[in-house]
This record gives sequence, structure tokens and C-alpha cells, in this order.
Amino acid sequence: MAEELAEEANLKVDVACIKEAVCFKPIVGFSNSTTWIYEVQLNVEGENMEIHNDDVHQIHWYTLDEFRSGVNTGTIDDCKTIIAFYYLESQYYKNLYKGE
Repeated sequence: MAEELAEEANLKVDVACIKEAVCFKPIVGFSNSTTWIYEVQLNVEGENMEIHNDDVHQIHWYTLDEFRSGVNTGTIDDCKTIIAFYYLESQYYKNLYKGE
């Protein structure tokens, strides 16, 4: 994952900071593929990174409120991103109730 983040998004991430968050089968009955979503803590405030990679067309950093709005309005509509949102939101509330 650290190599993919460096290659695809020009992000340097310590392997110790990567946590497997969610694993699921996105199209059961059609494909045997598995999707993994990872949690990585980053500090990107104020960053305007350019990515020069044929696989990545754009990058946009969202606050949790912006992310929630995109999911709720349907602007964000692919299943892996929506699952990532609900994972992040659950972690936010879990930490909020713990007082972190």
C-alpha cells in the first residue's frame, strides 16, 4: 500500500501508519474480486500536490463534512468510496465518544 500511495498519489507514507479498514466483495456472483480499503493518517492541510500518473486524473481532499455532503447528495456515488465514508464516519464517532 505504501508503494501504491507513493506511485499513484505522490504520498510518502510510513508502513506503520497504514491500517486495513474494510475488506469486501463488490460484485458477488459476477466476479471473485476483493476490495480492501485502508486507513492512513495524513497531514495534507494546505497541500496542492500535482500527480503525474496515467491512472490518476485528479485528486481532491475533503473534510468529513464535505465528504458526507457528497455522499448524501449523490455527487459521490461509487460503492468503494461510500463504504470508505461510512468507515471514516464510524471511526470519527467512535473516537468522539472515547474523548479523543
